[in-house]
Formats: sequence, C-alpha cells, structure tokens
Amino acid sequence: MSAPGDEQPPAAADRPAGLGKDTIVAASLEIIAERGVPGLSMRVLSQRLGVALGATYRHVPNKDELLRLVAADLYARVEPADDTDGDEFGQAKHVMLQIHDVLAAYPGMAAHIAQNIPEFASAHLTKLITDPLQAAGLSADEAGRIVFTLILLNAGHMLIRVPAGLEDQAAAAFEEGVDLILRGAQTRSQHRSVNTVD
Repeated sequence: MSAPGDEQPPAAADRPAGLGKDTIVAASLEIIAERGVPGLSMRVLSQRLGVALGATYRHVPNKDELLRLVAADLYARVEPADDTDGDEFGQAKHVMLQIHDVLAAYPGMAAHIAQNIPEFASAHLTKLITDPLQAAGLSADEAGRIVFTLILLNAGHMLIRVPAGLEDQAAAAFEEGVDLILRGAQTRSQHRSVNTVD
C-alpha cells in the first residue's frame, strides 16, 4: 500500500519515442501543474516518461538542473508588451503580470525561484521590464531596484496560501501592489524632471 501522494503517475502513451530535453521539460511541467514542485522527482519524471531512471539522468543530471530548464521554458513564455500606446509603466506592468500568471500555474515554482534567485535570474525577463522603465526616464539603477522590488512582491504573493474564496481579492491586491510600485516610480520620475526643468 502506498502513502498518499506516492501514487505512480501514468506513463504517457502519446510521448514521442525520442527522449530529449523538450520532452523532459514538458513532462516536468505536467507533474508540477498536478503535484507542485515537491511532487517532482527524477523517479516520478522517469515513470511519467515511461523510461528508465538512467535515461532521464543522461539528459538532465539532477533535479536542480531540471528546475532551471523548467524555469527557462516558463520565462520564454513571457512576451514584451505592445509599446504602441507609449505607456512605458503600463508595459512593465503587463510583463510583471505575465510573469506572475505563468508561475502561478505551476505550484511551487515561484517559491523555488525566490529561494534560489541568483541561479534563476533572467536577463531576458529583467530587460522586458527595465527597457520600458528606462525609456520612461528612469536610470538603470532605478529600473533595476524596481525590478527587484517587483520580484519580491511576486515571490511574497506566491508564498502565501490564499484561503479559498479569496483568490480574486488576492489577485487584485497583487495587481494593485504592482501599480503602486510602478506609479510611485513614475511620479518620482515626473517630479524629478519637473525640478530639473526649473
């Protein structure tokens, strides 16, 4: 008799015959969506793929590397905002909300990333937020501090277990927090430019 949570995930019958990193990442994402990051192991992944444990290890040396590959796949899903409206702060908000939504679909990923930020830093994601902020007149240092603050807000929001029935309120509070941070930076930037004109 197995303990709760130890059930074996079914091997996917529709998996391609060739085992590669894309297939491994896709299966990992399925497991994380179902069980969260704690439910992902190299053994469970191998069972899901219908391959021997050694076959999985030939492609990915350990769970840490596997989670880095998963994070890279998730990061690639985030796209720059449409910049036609000229609202650079709105563009940064759009990207931050995408990051939040992508990570929220995979329980435990945001927490794992937050606990290992140096290993999971993404120049691509950072640039998607800092570029519009710098276009709005913020310095690279200011834009970087805002990104770090937004990351902390996102991580904090993802780490809190929201009681059932309050999910919509929690999502609205997160979006309001992003707005407050970005609009505060915008106000400071506008105030600084008014003072330099005088």
